[in-house]
Amino acid sequence: MDEKTIQDILYKYHELIEEGLTPLGKEVSVKGKRIDLLFHDRHGIKLIVELKKGTVVREHLGQLLDYEGYYVTPDDPDVRTMLIGNKVPVNFRNSMNNHGIEWREFPISFLVNFLKGKDQYELLNRFTEEDLALSDKSNLQHQSRNLKRRPINQNATKGFNPLSDTIRPSNEAIKRAVESIREEYLKHASFHSVRNGAEEAAKKILDRKNGRMSTEDIKNFLHYLNTENIKGKTGTTRFGRQVTNIQSSQICNSPDQFNKWIGKLWVVEEDNVIRSLANFFSESPIKGARTLLPTFILYLRKPGVYNIWTENLAFKLNLAIPDNVTEQAIDQIEQYERFNSKVMKHLVLPYDLLPQEVDLVLSKLPAYFS
Repeated sequence: MDEKTIQDILYKYHELIEEGLTPLGKEVSVKGKRIDLLFHDRHGIKLIVELKKGTVVREHLGQLLDYEGYYVTPDDPDVRTMLIGNKVPVNFRNSMNNHGIEWREFPISFLVNFLKGKDQYELLNRFTEEDLALSDKSNLQHQSRNLKRRPINQNATKGFNPLSDTIRPSNEAIKRAVESIREEYLKHASFHSVRNGAEEAAKKILDRKNGRMSTEDIKNFLHYLNTENIKGKTGTTRFGRQVTNIQSSQICNSPDQFNKWIGKLWVVEEDNVIRSLANFFSESPIKGARTLLPTFILYLRKPGVYNIWTENLAFKLNLAIPDNVTEQAIDQIEQYERFNSKVMKHLVLPYDLLPQEVDLVLSKLPAYFS
């Protein structure tokens, strides 16, 4: 298998990267450079994708930033970048998460199993015997571990789904991962106090100035939204530096729309919350808000009921706990409701996660299954 094969797979099945993408081209030429894949996301923002066969190394990250520079301008700074490889080392994941650079990992075994499930033999024929043998070996290893964890089910092979049955970790594995995250991150005293304090400060701004917030008020609100303390270090990194460096300035440029839409989400009757959120998703009235801002407002309203939803958190959830649902959600509100329900069912309730802990656990969880 070569890099061109990965490119063709992800261009044809771009929902693997994320839902709602509109393809703009492959091998797009910009000032003599060729971008592997170019999309518009569901918000109309350009997404530059750099693909690498094998393991991602530091030179690949530099290449991605080089391409980004050709698209970013002072008038239009809103460009997303993403690095995709068959394997993304943990140290690179941590660094890219810290700097707000998106990444995806698609092992060869995953791609082979996905294509088998789609009966895409034309693309499968591009894989070498070694690639296919590696996939078969991966499946046998997963099946062997599954047999050790549970009694043999004689009917198990009848509905075998390579995407769920071979990749989804056991409940015990998820439990161990959550416990490890608790030990490494959540037991630090400042983790909860800083998040709770920042969220309370954000709520006070909404309560006191809802519907009439100045640009400075909005800026302060977004600062609190992104504030966290990890292992004793406080910073605006909760949802990535892109929120502070790019999205915040875009949101602050629309104070009237912010006051109208966010003001309504904050005070709307509970029976109309989901309808108001659906209208927000449909209209996309605030550039830079994406799904983070409106669902953060719902989370502040009822932290134990609504979870914060971003494309990155949704990706991490599906990477750690793959869905058995085969049909795609038809719109964003259905996607959010599925995400929220899945988080509650598989993480919050079984492991007694506090609301302030959920997004941190989600962001770290996939690394414990790599």
